Amino acid sequence: MDLWDRVLEEYDALVYIPMSSGLSASCQTAMGLAEGYDGRVQVADLRRISVTQKLAVLDGLELSRLGLTAVEIRQELERVAMDAMIYIGVETLTYLRRGGRVTPAAAALGSLLNIKPLLKIQGDRLDAFAKVRGVKACKQRAVEALHESVEEFQAKGWDFVVGTAHTYRTPEEIRDWQHTLEDNFPGLPAFHGELALSIGCHTGPGAFGLGLVRRVELPKQ
Repeated sequence: MDLWDRVLEEYDALVYIPMSSGLSASCQTAMGLAEGYDGRVQVADLRRISVTQKLAVLDGLELSRLGLTAVEIRQELERVAMDAMIYIGVETLTYLRRGGRVTPAAAALGSLLNIKPLLKIQGDRLDAFAKVRGVKACKQRAVEALHESVEEFQAKGWDFVVGTAHTYRTPEEIRDWQHTLEDNFPGLPAFHGELALSIGCHTGPGAFGLGLVRRVELPKQ
């Protein structure tokens, strides 16, 4: 609220974009606090987190530059909110076990058999999407899944971008993963980013993600 108050000293209104209400109670808290601002604080529940949430912020900034009101920006962002997804693979099951997303027995068996889960983030959920043997196969399954999603978005005529996300620690690992996207999806607009700690703390280091995000339709000037 201190931040909101400082911003509203200079601006008529603001749009606040918290992480998905399905993954954190912070969104509902913000909505409750915003009721005391007579509409000057618009809380957008975009069902997004991490990289896809960041792209929504960039879209909101562009809409602001074009002169849309805070209410209009929130409405436009919420209209395309669910049209984004990330597929994430992990190097180790340790952090998923610590976070309670896999049981100790499943983690032990998975490590023994070199089974790597491919997770999917869309909307309110972080769910298991597939289970494969080895990191290489997990990355290939992520590429296949993204191809399927790209075809779906293209069939609907949506404007979208594809991208990578990661918790890699070396420049070489980051470049290799980015090249994977560029080699498999040439010509498509792309973004690259690090997974936020809100996701990285569950996946651990060495996590790799591919995703796509529908962009808002900018009004014609």
